[in-house]
Amino acid sequence: MSVIHGLEWTFNTEAEKYEKMRPGYVPELYEDIFNYIPINKTSNVVEVGIGGGQATLPILKTGCYLTAVEYGSNLAELCN
Repeated sequence: MSVIHGLEWTFNTEAEKYEKMRPGYVPELYEDIFNYIPINKTSNVVEVGIGGGQATLPILKTGCYLTAVEYGSNLAELCN
């Protein structure tokens, strides 16, 4: 069992601060992912635990159909 098990709610309680302080992903990460798993307008993608949606826009730019899920209501609100 993880040492931080049960603490996942902490990200949601400080959603805006978490999203502001969180480092971004480098473009090369997305290039590697999309080279490994090609995603295009015929793809159906599920993004689980989207946080503030940091990775969502690069995924959407592929033209795919995206279903995004976030358990934390405060984090989900940041994505509206």
